[in-house]
Parts: sequence; C-alpha cells; structure tokens
Amino acid sequence: MTFLVSTMAGANGYAQDATGGGVGRTAMVAMARCNIHDRERETGRVLDLPLGLEQRKEMARYSKDSCFPVKGVAYDQVSFRGALFIELLRQRTQAEAAGQRGSPLLRPIDLDMPVAASDWQSRLILTLLSVAKCVESKNPSGVRYALSWKTASVEQDEAFDKLRPNMIDCSSSSPELTSNKGALEGALAEVIYRLPAEDRVFTGVQ
Repeated sequence: MTFLVSTMAGANGYAQDATGGGVGRTAMVAMARCNIHDRERETGRVLDLPLGLEQRKEMARYSKDSCFPVKGVAYDQVSFRGALFIELLRQRTQAEAAGQRGSPLLRPIDLDMPVAASDWQSRLILTLLSVAKCVESKNPSGVRYALSWKTASVEQDEAFDKLRPNMIDCSSSSPELTSNKGALEGALAEVIYRLPAEDRVFTGVQ
C-alpha cells in the first residue's frame, strides 16, 4: 500500500481534513475495519511499535491492498492510523459489552518520546495525542459521548462542536488542528483505547 510521502508541506496543510470530509472519514474507517478483520493482534502489534519510520514501514506492509478501493492512490497514513484506533475501540467496546475479551492492550502513550526533527508525521501524531489527552482530561464525558456516535454522523459532529471550546483551550500552539475532525476523532479514540479498563467507562457506538 502506498501512503503519502512525508513532507513538511503535509504537516502545514493538515488543518484541512486529509480524509476529505465526512464521506472520507467514514470511508477511512471502513478501510480500517477491512484491514483489522481477524487480525486484531497483528493490528495491535503494529500500532504498539514506537512512532517513526519503522512503524510506518510496518504499517505499509500490514495494509491490505484489497481494502483500499481506489488503486494507485497515496493514502494519508496519519488518518489511517487514527481510523484503526476508532475501529479497534468500537470492536473492543462491543466485545466487552458481550462479556468477551476485547482487543489487545497497548502501552500507555508517551508524549515525551524522542522523534527526529525531520519526522513531521510522528511529531504531528504526538501533537494530536497531546491535544486529545488534554481534551479528555477537561471533558471526559463529552469525549466519550462524541466517540459513542458513528463516525461523521450528525450526532457526532454536534458532539464535536460542543467539545470545540476544550479543543481550543488545549491547542493554543496549533489551533488549526481543531478543524480536522477526522484526525481529532482518531487521536481521541487512541487516548481512550490505551487507558486502563477501569478508566475507559465507554458505552459504545450508538
């Protein structure tokens, strides 16, 4: 699978929704669902690797060409990574609600992990996760409510609008990121997914 090339132009333009709006967000989650199918442990292994070039190479190897409907297109790996967490969280929540064991546990987020100055993708992910973790700490019930709705639904977008004041407070250094709902949903899903079970208290997708 071909993913977008790492360039600083990509980082600077990330305020624009790289998934192409609501339709693109739902399509990206559908592609993530296809990739995860019967591969929860492999998905967890790839996502638990340290951020950086090696993880991106592993993710490219992990991705199934058959799950991406348009051939020859370079997909945005940051958005795809977020979509994987959105779908993993959905599957874990459904499994636990049914009394089954959920998806594999991953390590806590290390927002202070060292990344190369030239590695804009890893720095962007850490920035998104920092914002998401801050928003979750300020409004945990609002975050869980937003994630309880299907991606890009009217209800979820309304819930995100209610979170906007928290997002602005938490993103003073990168306010432009608050307009990218797809990236923020993925980061919030990752923050919740990596929490210990007793701290998740998540009711699931409505």
